[in-house]
Amino acid sequence: MSILSHISLSKIVISVGLGFMIHSVWSIYKLSLPPDCPVERTCLKSSLLRNPKLELILFSSVKEKPTGRDVELILEKKKFDYNQAFEENIKLNVPYKTRMNGTLFLHMFIIAHRPNQNWDWDSLARHSNQYEIKVYRKVPLSKYALPPDRTFHLLSEEGPQQKSRKPV
Repeated sequence: MSILSHISLSKIVISVGLGFMIHSVWSIYKLSLPPDCPVERTCLKSSLLRNPKLELILFSSVKEKPTGRDVELILEKKKFDYNQAFEENIKLNVPYKTRMNGTLFLHMFIIAHRPNQNWDWDSLARHSNQYEIKVYRKVPLSKYALPPDRTFHLLSEEGPQQKSRKPV
């Protein structure tokens, strides 16, 4: 009996398929592991590893790129712990422009903690390095919505508005 009599085409195909799957799983596993940093190279490290004291500051504005006059301070959390989830009710004045179908933006700053420092928009928006701005994000809280066109509501219960005509 020769070796070829024990090896069939299906066994070869299954072996190649299993090898491919094992190689794929190994490649995905290697992607999830960060590479080690050799001592002789300069590597980037997260600033959060030092457990810095941070502050969270929230502003609202109807403009995407506001000035100091256009923003309202919503929240200033002096001791912001990024490891703990927190929930807080915030009273937010909705401006007239937003109520009339405008967009309202939330501007968020996460910066290094400075005791006895009151923040204003102008000092934070200049991105001065002395404040060590860690994060700035702008998020729309509401968006302008186009009014629906009546021609797209053909199956609605409301029929077309007919003008009353006087007979001639």
